[in-house]
Amino acid sequence: MSLISLGILAALGVRCYDQARYWRNGISIFSRAIELDPKDPHAHFNLAANLERAQCYEESEKHLRIAIKLVPDYVDAHYNMGVILALQDKMQESEKWFKKTIKLNPRYAPAYKNIGTIYAQNGDYETAIKYFSKALKYDPFNPEIKKDLENAEAMLKGEMPE
Repeated sequence: MSLISLGILAALGVRCYDQARYWRNGISIFSRAIELDPKDPHAHFNLAANLERAQCYEESEKHLRIAIKLVPDYVDAHYNMGVILALQDKMQESEKWFKKTIKLNPRYAPAYKNIGTIYAQNGDYETAIKYFSKALKYDPFNPEIKKDLENAEAMLKGEMPE
């Protein structure tokens, strides 16, 4: 290998290292993507997901709202909005977003499960059972949904869940 080739490889290695430092996490990657194209709904959605993981819920909510404004039928963005609001203890608003998710995709099991969880937390086990059952219909092998349904049924009978 010639000295020129080694020099080029070394320069590329340094450049690669600099880029890796710059793109250190999803927040910086998707923030940069939004700088390049502010109307990219997927960049806003992915930035919101990374902000959620960093527990920056209000900022995440902001980017989900932008993604939904850009693509009003963005099912996953509607669902994630419900999750973000639940993480902020805004349960009524969260439920509305999960119901919007179901309106866009009536087979979206996680939205049914989360609505069931909201009702179970409020002691309305009959309604919770209805939503858990619907979630199980669309995701029949999900052990978490099965357990939630069993717990709600036990609570409705006045029993302690296992």
